[in-house]
Amino acid sequence: MGVTHRMLRAAARRPHVLVAAMPTGTPIRLAVEAQLRRRNWPTAWSPADADVLVVCGSVPTGLRTAVEELWAEIPGPRSRTCVVAAVLAPGALDAAKARLAMPNQERSGTPGRSDPRAHATPPDQMAAGAMSPPGPDPADRHLDVSPDQDPAGQGEAHQGSGPDIDQQGPEHPSMSHGDMDDGMSMPAGLAMAERGDDRDGLKLDQLHATLGPLLVGWPAGLVLRVTLQGDIIQSARGELVGAQGRGSFWVEPATRAMYGEAVTVGEAARRTAGCYLDRLGRFLCVAGWPDPAAAARVLRDDVLAGAAHHEVASRFAAVARRVGRSRTLRWMTTGLGVLGAADATALGVTGPVARAGGDVTARYRQWLAEAAEMLDLVDDPVLLTAHGDGRALGYLHDAVTPPEPLLAAIERLVVGAEIGAARLIVASFDPDVDEMAGHPASVADG
Repeated sequence: MGVTHRMLRAAARRPHVLVAAMPTGTPIRLAVEAQLRRRNWPTAWSPADADVLVVCGSVPTGLRTAVEELWAEIPGPRSRTCVVAAVLAPGALDAAKARLAMPNQERSGTPGRSDPRAHATPPDQMAAGAMSPPGPDPADRHLDVSPDQDPAGQGEAHQGSGPDIDQQGPEHPSMSHGDMDDGMSMPAGLAMAERGDDRDGLKLDQLHATLGPLLVGWPAGLVLRVTLQGDIIQSARGELVGAQGRGSFWVEPATRAMYGEAVTVGEAARRTAGCYLDRLGRFLCVAGWPDPAAAARVLRDDVLAGAAHHEVASRFAAVARRVGRSRTLRWMTTGLGVLGAADATALGVTGPVARAGGDVTARYRQWLAEAAEMLDLVDDPVLLTAHGDGRALGYLHDAVTPPEPLLAAIERLVVGAEIGAARLIVASFDPDVDEMAGHPASVADG
């Protein structure tokens, strides 16, 4: 027991934390991420790398199974906690760390009962809620770029400073086989592959898999059910699971202004700038570039905390230059998920996706441009009205897009893409599931 206790204490000193955000849990997730940064606790990229599971928000019925399956994939010693309010984040993290050093039956949260799945689950049994390591599949997008090939002189592809997928954990994002069609079973719980026509007219094996709803950098509650032939998506169907339709954290100030409350242009712009920085950080995590992702999140937290424009402008400009000029990131994303402005209009898609009118590269650059515009307004004391500054109200206008066009666009664009590329396409949309859930017809079991 002495050796065991010493090992448990060592694991609890600086635990790796896996964050699972629930629909409506955005402010809680932001509080948890800020606490992790202050404590210098690393973020886990996969269940196998995690010591602590932090669930941000109350778990709706439709996501209970996904959360339990995610918990089952975390090897011991392990601990978990559910944070139901942002102010409770520090205490919840302290308690989870303390439980990590306790005997197994106490750490599991079910005293007196051991979990037979307490050890790592094989990769081919990963659940729908499993979080994958960031980054696209390196099989076809292996990065081999030297610093002198980068026009910004950053050398992003080396020494962990840029998107080097070979340095970012296991090669393939995890996905679920738990939702395969009924049929003959194979070892390790895989269903028998079907046969289907390839685009070249050949008969190839088909597998049915699920992306989401709790992947790293993935919109909470979004599920994408795909049919694969090899590593290529042949068909996709999106849906919202567990969403509750309570409205978006990011658009809340502009919404209050529309209902007649006194809200300044600066307050609305600050929240919108935070949204773009959060999107950028999540996208860069999926792309496998953690350094600028962390910088974007620090900026996000400072902006939301009330930092003045002069305190963040130069820091944002540095991040924007690094990301916008990255030859490696551009190479990874050019030509992926092309949605022209005319096609976006035809589908009914609005917002930065429509304004970008192009591929994944165009979309993250659009975020950078619009974030800069919002940051210019964060100190504006003028009251915001429904007829006020159009730029500050821009995200509100984006959010009223019904979910059907966004889901239809994602379903269309991921077909023909590999899993890693599909992750980047979805991340470049980063649909706000909380706002989308205001349209009940598109919400699954909540």
